[in-house]
Amino acid sequence: MAKKNLRFHISKPLVTSEHRDAYEEIMGQIQGVLSVCNNGRCKATEATESAQQRSQINDLMDQAERLSFDLVGIIKKFFDQLYCAKEDSARAIALSTAKIKLEMVERNLLERTCDVRWWALEKAFWDCITHVQSLSSLTHQLLNVDGGFLRDSMEKLGWNGDENHHWTLNAIRVLLEEIGPNVSHESEPSEDLINLKEALVMYVDFCEKACLRLEDICSSYTLYRDLVITDMNGRVIANANVDRRSEVLGLDVSSEEWFLNALETSDGTDYRVQDLGPSVIEEEESLVYSTALRKDGDEQGQPIGVMAVFFDFQGEGQLILNDYLPMEGDVAKQGWRSFFTNERGDVICSSDPWSVPVSQQADLPRAQCIMNRPGESSLGTVIMKGLSTLVASGKTEGFDEYKGLGWVSHFTMPEEDIYAKSDSTKDYNLSLEEFIESRLVPQANKETHHELQWNKEDIELISVNGVVLATDLGQAGSSFIPIFDQVTQTGNVVSQKMGELLKEMSSEMLEQNLLALENFSKQAIDLIDRNLFERAADVRWWSSDHVFWSALQNPSEEAYKEASERLGIINGSYTMYRDLVLADKQGQIVASSNTERQRDLLGKDVSTQAWFTLSQNARSCLEYGVQDVIDSELEPDDTSLIYSSSVLVDGKRDGQAAGVIGILFDWDDQATSILEGCLPRDQEGVIEGSAAFYLNKKGKIIATSDKTGFPLGMEVDVPEDCKNLVKGESASGLMTYKDSRYIIGSSRTQGYREYKGMEWSAHVVRPLD
Repeated sequence: MAKKNLRFHISKPLVTSEHRDAYEEIMGQIQGVLSVCNNGRCKATEATESAQQRSQINDLMDQAERLSFDLVGIIKKFFDQLYCAKEDSARAIALSTAKIKLEMVERNLLERTCDVRWWALEKAFWDCITHVQSLSSLTHQLLNVDGGFLRDSMEKLGWNGDENHHWTLNAIRVLLEEIGPNVSHESEPSEDLINLKEALVMYVDFCEKACLRLEDICSSYTLYRDLVITDMNGRVIANANVDRRSEVLGLDVSSEEWFLNALETSDGTDYRVQDLGPSVIEEEESLVYSTALRKDGDEQGQPIGVMAVFFDFQGEGQLILNDYLPMEGDVAKQGWRSFFTNERGDVICSSDPWSVPVSQQADLPRAQCIMNRPGESSLGTVIMKGLSTLVASGKTEGFDEYKGLGWVSHFTMPEEDIYAKSDSTKDYNLSLEEFIESRLVPQANKETHHELQWNKEDIELISVNGVVLATDLGQAGSSFIPIFDQVTQTGNVVSQKMGELLKEMSSEMLEQNLLALENFSKQAIDLIDRNLFERAADVRWWSSDHVFWSALQNPSEEAYKEASERLGIINGSYTMYRDLVLADKQGQIVASSNTERQRDLLGKDVSTQAWFTLSQNARSCLEYGVQDVIDSELEPDDTSLIYSSSVLVDGKRDGQAAGVIGILFDWDDQATSILEGCLPRDQEGVIEGSAAFYLNKKGKIIATSDKTGFPLGMEVDVPEDCKNLVKGESASGLMTYKDSRYIIGSSRTQGYREYKGMEWSAHVVRPLD
C-alpha cells in the first residue's frame, strides 16, 4: 500500500513557531535515544563474553531504535492530522457560512415573488389604471376647452404639441389650479369645462389613492426603495417613494426589461425578475420584481398595466454579508469578508468594497465564480490583498418554487488564522481522554493517539526488560542502567509533550465545533426572525384590503363569501399559511381561506383568544398582534402561531376597527424546515444524533428537528451561558440531557428591522458520547 503523503510537513510556513519548537524538542529527545542505543551496543561487547547476552542487549537496542523511528512517523502524522483537522473544520465552517448567507437572500427573495403578485390585485391600483386609460384624450380636451386658454400652462408644463403627451399627477394638479378660477368666476361656465374639471379631479383622486396605497406597502414592508405602477405604454402614473415622486411620475420605462417581461406574464400567478441593473426609476442599480396589472383585479384578466417593486438589495445584502464576521472593534478582522457575485462573476454586494469592489469582476479563479449547477460549491486558496486566503463559494439552488438568479456567495478567511493557536482560556471541564474518545475527533486522529500510547508502553517495556537483563549481568551490567533509564526518560518526555499538544488540539477542535454550532444557532434564529418580520408586514397590509373592510361594514352572505374567496387568493400566493380568517368586531369568524375548514370555523367565537384581543382595540394600520406558539382550537392537529391586525373602517391608516384579520402561520413545517437546514454536517450528511430546536421565553421547545429526542413542550436545561443571553447574543458550552452529553450552540433573537422578535432562542446540539 502506498504511503500517504503528509499535507502539512513541519517545515511548512503555515505551521506555527510554537508547534515547530515542540517538534524540534521531541525530535531532539528521539535522537538522544539513537545515540544511547549505539552506546549500548559498544558496551555490550565490553560487559559480557556471552554471545547470547550480547545478542539480547543488541536486540533491545534494535527494538528501541525501531520504536524511535516509528515514533518519528507517529509525531509527523500527528502534526499533519492536527493541521488537517483545523483546515477541514475551517473549510466546513466557511462553506456553510457562505451558503447560510445565500439561503437568507433566497428566502427573502421568495417573499418578493409572493408580494408583487398579490399587490397587483389591489383595487386601488387597477382602478387607477382603468380611469387613467379612460382619460386618454385628455390633451385633446385641454386644447379645445374654451378656445384652448390652457395652452400656455400646458407648454410651461412641458407639452411640446404631442396629443399623446402623458400628464403627470403634479401637472394635472397645476392645470386644475388654472381651470378652477374659470369655473368659479364665470356666471355660466361651459359644460365642457365643468366635465373637464370633474375628469381631472377624478384623475388626481385615483392617482393619489394609488400612491397612498403604495406608501402603505412601504410602511409595512421596509425592504423596498420604491414601488411603481405604469400604464400599458410604460408611463409611471403612481409610486411609493415620496422623496422621488416628482422625478419618477411620468417617466417612460417602456424599454426597460422588467416592464417588457411583466407584459409577457401568463396570469396573476406569474411574475418576472430583473437582475441587478440600471433603471431610470432609481439612482443606483435595481433588483426589480414585476407582474402585469389585470382588468378588475382578475388573475385571468387582460393586462392593463404593470406593477414593479424595487427591492432594497444593497441594504439587505449588507445586513447579511456583515454578519458572521469576526470583529476587531467596529470593523471586520483583516482578510475576513463576504460578497455575492452574479452569473457573469461581477460583484453585486460586498462587506468590504475597498478590497472587493462592487460592479467589478471578483479577483477569483473562474471556477469559483462561474458555476454551472445549482447548489454547486467550491473551496480554494488564493492571494487576496497580499494574504493567502481560503475562499468558500456556493451557487444558489433557489428556495421552494423560487429558482434564484444564479448568484454565488463567497466567504473568505486568511489561511494564517485557520492554523493560529487559539487564545481562548475557557475551561469546559472535559478531560483529554473524554475528548479523544468523543464523536468530535475523526477516527484517524483517534488511531494516531492510540499508536502513540502503544509506542510509549513498548518503550517502557524495553526499559524494564533492559534493567532486568542488566541486573542479571551483575557488576558488568551496571553501566547499562543509565542507558535504559535514558530510553524511559525519552519516552516519558515525548509522551508528556505529546499530551500537551493533544490537550491543545482537543481545546482548539472543541472551540471550532462550538463556534460552528453558535453559527448554526444564529442562522436558525435569524431566519425565523426574518420570516416572522414578513408575517407582521403581511397581516398589516392585508387588513387594509377593500374586500375585508367592505364586508365587515356591509355584512351579507355574499360579502362574506367574497371575503373568503379573497383570503383564498392570498393563501394561494403565500403558501406558508395554513389558514387566514376574518372576524367581525364581536369576535365571530365570518370568512376563512381554508375551504376544508370553513364549515367548522365560520361562526366560531374567538373574542377571548389572544390574537383577537391584541388587535381589536388597535387604531393604526401599523400595529399588529401575535399569539405565541400554542395548541389552538382553530387547527385540529398542528400548533399555531397567529398574527393579527385590526381591519380599520374604510381601510384608513388610522381609525376605528371594523373587525380583525388573523393569519395562521404554518409554524410546524416552516420552523422544522429551517431547523433541519441548520444542523451540523460532514461529508456523509447530517451528523448522527445532532438536533436543533427553538425555546420560547419559558424555556419550552416550540419547534424541533428531532421530535423523539427533543420533543415539543419539553423543558431543556441548557447551560447558564446559553440560557441567560441578551438580545442578539450567542454562546456555547457542554450540557447533559437524558444521560447523554452534548456540545451546544445557542443564540437569542435580535429581531429584524422594526420586528422586535418573540424573546425566543435557537439551540443546536451535537452529541459527545
